[in-house]
Amino acid sequence: MHIAVVGPGRAGRTFHQRLIARGLEASLGRLVPPPHEAGTVILAVPDRAVAEVAAAVADEVWLGTLSGATPLAVLGPSPRRFVLHPLQTLTGAGAHELDDVPACITGAGPEAERVATDLAVRLGLRPVPVPESARPLPHVAAVLAGNALAAPLAAARRALAAAGLDEWAGELLGALAHRSVDVALAADADGRPTGPVARGDDGTVRLHLAALRRHAPELLHVYRTSALLTAALVGGPAADRVMPLLEADPPVAVPVAS
Repeated sequence: MHIAVVGPGRAGRTFHQRLIARGLEASLGRLVPPPHEAGTVILAVPDRAVAEVAAAVADEVWLGTLSGATPLAVLGPSPRRFVLHPLQTLTGAGAHELDDVPACITGAGPEAERVATDLAVRLGLRPVPVPESARPLPHVAAVLAGNALAAPLAAARRALAAAGLDEWAGELLGALAHRSVDVALAADADGRPTGPVARGDDGTVRLHLAALRRHAPELLHVYRTSALLTAALVGGPAADRVMPLLEADPPVAVPVAS
């Protein structure tokens, strides 16, 4: 069965490359092909475009979307509708980005869920069934663990650049970042953050804020947001010591990156 991937962005390209690498017949394009050309269509378009593109897919065609947030109903009333959402950061580097990656599966019915699950297995993904009512939450988790994790790391690189250490960013941050993720995901982890905010070390937090105001004021908002989240997770006396500093420090407008 031919599989048409609609949406030639990074996710679409990577998914198409994976299909080809696993020996499946597939095409990649911007338009929905007619039913006689593709028995399965996979949408890799922006969430805001899913409904419009899905409306062009015939009811008898199996239609799936890679979107983790789009409600299943947006794909239309046909029972041949499903969601296959890989939980991975896709950069377009190649099919290997989907090696052994978990994929949240939701079907419009048992048959659609089976089709999506079989496709995930054939692609070497690890299917995880998710009921439609709960589906936004894994996407929230993915955003927090992926996009929201990348933003502070990018800010950390900018802080090193302000210190003239940009070329050392990978070496200085790599081991720390990897270890932090490993600890946070360990089965026996209690989920409690570490660092000066978690310890209630208000002197260090005050030093950080002063250094950012002087050398990298555009990072103050990122630091405050991260620190406030840490304090909220920790709670207790430690949070009580640092919260006044974080709440009193005025937010700074963050310039748009060029």
